[in-house]
Amino acid sequence: MSPHLERNALDGFCNRTLWPALHGLSGKVEELDDWWRAYRNLAERTARRVARATPIGGTVWLQDYHFYGVPEALKRLRTDLRIGLFCHTPVAADTLEQLRDAAALARSLASADFIGVQTSYDGEAMRRFLSPSAESLPTIHVDPVGIDTAHWQQLRSDPLVESLTERHLAVPGSLVVGVDRLDYTKGIAHKLLAIETLLDNRLVDPDDFRFIQIAVPTRTGVPIYGFVRDQVLEIERRINNGHPRTDGVPVVHVICEQRAPREVAALYRAADVALVTPVCDGLNLVAVEFSVINADRDCELVLSVGAGACETIGHACLTVDGADVISVAAGLRAAIAGPTDRHERAQQRGVAALALDSRSWFERCRRQFSVPVR
Repeated sequence: MSPHLERNALDGFCNRTLWPALHGLSGKVEELDDWWRAYRNLAERTARRVARATPIGGTVWLQDYHFYGVPEALKRLRTDLRIGLFCHTPVAADTLEQLRDAAALARSLASADFIGVQTSYDGEAMRRFLSPSAESLPTIHVDPVGIDTAHWQQLRSDPLVESLTERHLAVPGSLVVGVDRLDYTKGIAHKLLAIETLLDNRLVDPDDFRFIQIAVPTRTGVPIYGFVRDQVLEIERRINNGHPRTDGVPVVHVICEQRAPREVAALYRAADVALVTPVCDGLNLVAVEFSVINADRDCELVLSVGAGACETIGHACLTVDGADVISVAAGLRAAIAGPTDRHERAQQRGVAALALDSRSWFERCRRQFSVPVR
């Protein structure tokens, strides 16, 4: 792929147009005609390659919004193929409908035979978006993707995880953790502002509290992501300067880099509370990982209603509005105070999260996808 095509199709249309639109963030949507043309060009090229490589009567399964333009292009080339697509993001029909090229996008998606989505809300939104453009709709199946649950269960007793967990536990105070990509949809700044609110109002003692946030850089070629990083680090600096701990440990520590799975697992195992509060999220695998690995211990999960995982495990979480700093602050304060049924709630979350297994998801989607070509 040429740098020009990559910049316009991926950094442009995918990441600056479709990504915010799918999350319902109309104020962040940017549109340029060159981006849409590059996206269609990429779809046509992908369709030609897939058409050449796929046997007669074969099945093609596309993953995510980068390939929304492919089903229509592929159907023109190969009417014998069965085409499926899974949407890993949320689906915000109202915002998608406002795009200049909404009709063309919907027409392409409607050319698929099968579309998988993360939540029942996303399923209804997808039907609503496609209905004006389709004589008949694809089969739309709700089945959240999940994680490798067996792997995360095994990490509980991993020697390195246990050693790293002990290091975290050696520092006094309640430990609250967050693990996210450094994206405006994840609500990281909202989390930090919620913590600052609690500290400013002396509802949390810095000597008895600390927050570790892993914020993995992403889409560094898109300008707004640099702004998000600077904003997060500025709030971190302000909190640590205004609310120092007497032992010199930062009350807030933001780690802007990828960490190994065992390091993340140890952070989960040491945490009293996980703060998983995206503004909007397709599923949120962090919530699922935390629930599976901690089904055997007392801990709390503060979960945004904007996360798709809330549909499956929200009944055993403290739920908040991830876009509302006061809501996040109230949820975090309640979690730190410690509900009396913490252990029972952790067990309930763990059981519910085990249903979100990626291997089982694949098999279910494969069976559901056995639909006749229209």
